[in-house]
Formats: sequence, C-alpha cells, structure tokens
Amino acid sequence: MCIRDSINAEYMGKNLGEVSFDFFKSMTRYFVLVLAIVSLTANALEENIKDEPKVYNMDIAQDYITNWGPLIKEKGDVLRLGIQTILQDYGSFMRRAMKMIPRAAKHRTDYPEFRAEIKAIASLAGVSFQELFMMNFLYELTTFCTGVIAKDKNGVIMHGRNLDFFYQDIVANLTAHVNFYKNGVFLFKAEVIVGSVGILTGYKPGVFGISINQRPGGGFTSSLMNILRGRGWPVSYWLRYVLTNAETYDEALKMLSEQRLAAGVYYVLSGINEGEGVIITRSTQKIDYLKFLSESEDWFIVQTNSDEGVHCDRKEMTEKHLNQLGQENLSLDTLLNDILSAEPTRFNATIYSIAYSARLDDASYRQWY
Repeated sequence: MCIRDSINAEYMGKNLGEVSFDFFKSMTRYFVLVLAIVSLTANALEENIKDEPKVYNMDIAQDYITNWGPLIKEKGDVLRLGIQTILQDYGSFMRRAMKMIPRAAKHRTDYPEFRAEIKAIASLAGVSFQELFMMNFLYELTTFCTGVIAKDKNGVIMHGRNLDFFYQDIVANLTAHVNFYKNGVFLFKAEVIVGSVGILTGYKPGVFGISINQRPGGGFTSSLMNILRGRGWPVSYWLRYVLTNAETYDEALKMLSEQRLAAGVYYVLSGINEGEGVIITRSTQKIDYLKFLSESEDWFIVQTNSDEGVHCDRKEMTEKHLNQLGQENLSLDTLLNDILSAEPTRFNATIYSIAYSARLDDASYRQWY
C-alpha cells in the first residue's frame, strides 16, 4: 500500500466514526491538483532547492516562551496560515474534534510538559490551544515517507529519510533544524515542524538516529480518539522522548518496541556500529515485525508506507537504485543525490531529504520547496 492507497474511508468521520464526505472531496481535489502539478513543475522544484538551512538552539530546561519565541517570531505568520488553510479544508471535522479537547485534556496526566509546550506556542502564535493541538496530530497521522538504512564498504551506518506531506509550501516554510540541549548539555539534533512539539526525524550523535514513517490501516479517527482518551503516546512525542532519554541504541530499540502508542507506525532506527539498523513495525500495543540490517541479504533496508511483503513501487525502485549505486559508492552525498533525490523515491509531496550518520555526526540535506 503506497501513498495513493493510504487516503481511505477510515480517515475522517461525519461524527468521528463515519466517513466524512467533505474530507474525501478535499483529498480528491488535492490529488487532482498534485497530478496536474507533476507534469508542470519539475523544473520549478529544482529551482526551489534549499541546501543551507538555518539552525536554531533550544534548551529544554528553559521556559517554553524563551525556546519558541525566535521561531514563532520568524514563522508565526506561516503557522497561522497553515491552521487557517486546514480549517478551511476540513473545518467541520476539525471543529467537532476540537470541542472534545478541553474535556479530554482535563483528565490527562501523561506528557504534561508537551501539553504545556503547545499552550506556550499557541499563546506566542496567537492561536487557540485546540487549533494547535489538532495541527500536531495532522502532522503526525498524515505524513508519508521513505526511510533507508545502509552501511558503506567500511561498515559505517547511514540513515536516509524523505519527508512527504500535504501543503508542501506551508510545511516546508515551517521546517527548522534544531539542536536540543538540557542545562547547556547537548542532547540531539532534529528536523522540527514549527507548531508541533513531536519530532519526526532526529539523531543523537555517537549513539543512534530515528525517523518515523506513517503506517496505514488504523485510521485517523481511531488514532485521534486514542490520543484524546489517553490510550497510548502519540508516535512523534514518543520519538522525542526516546531521543531525549535513551543513552544507547539498544535502549532506544527497547523503548520504541514496548511503549503503548496511539497509532501504528514504522520506526526506522539506526546505530553507530556495523549491523545496527532496524525497521520496527508497530501496532498500538505491540511489535508486528522487526527487520534488522544485520539479517538482511543486502547492505541496506528500506521502508516506505507498506508492510513487509506488500508491493510498493516506491520501495522497489529505491532498492533498485541502491543496487545500481553499489555499496562501494555509498556516501552521505550519494545517498542524498542518487537515492533520496531520485524519482519515485522523491515526488511532488516530498518536503525535504536528509542523509545522516550518527557515527559520523554529519548530514547532507536538501529542501525541495
């Protein structure tokens, strides 16, 4: 199941349980637009490439206003536009869901620091807590991605990731590189979507790296209800928690495998030692499948948005391009330029591509919008 198959009747509900015709119409219009753009904008995409992102620093021991102030000052207009646009497209569903948030939040005791962070960002941006809360989980539950873990001829582990998302111009302008600290001590590096307190891509130099791929099948509505009712952690919040707290690759693997989650997900985890790489296929309460780099017949493993054994052109073409490249030619630059940047691994929903190595503490990055 690829991206086109993942927008299905499960996503939205007329009453948070039935199919939303408005949502379906909006997504249909979106994909018609994308198909039209594909044939018109290849050259424009190349012209919009941005290779030198600005880096921000956050110290999680500081107050949220101090941490997020500079980012919201710079990107607040785009965040407000994004919320306004999504409310226009999915307004009836969003407003019904937002009515449930105050009541649900009142009884929640898990991840209070993340809820407080959302409140601070909302205050800085001049939007409501409910609006920003919903934006957090639209990011989390409707992303499509490609993840690659590969080892070069010397055994160095490299991690590749494409982030694919709707509303490309808005999300691209909300993307930021952030170095996270605690009391001045460096913790990890991450790609952050401003307004979301979860993380979809990040790495801890000298330890491990993680990225998230959406796993279809659970449905947006059921996942949102799990979040509102406290039935598991949001997958991007848990990724941030692991980056903050895990001290080793093995500890990260254990934490990503055992925590109850609000939605199914593919966690792509890379380490620093030869063979340290795994794709963790998760349902809300358990592991469904583990695919280890060390057990692969190839020198790489690839994850898109389909379960192991399910056909996906994007995955098969990514694997083909890796074989054409060859292990002897693998580097961060070739992983970025020859694999992640090649169609159909990259397509018109791709916001950015990044190839990094936690062992080397180095990355090659390209933003497509």
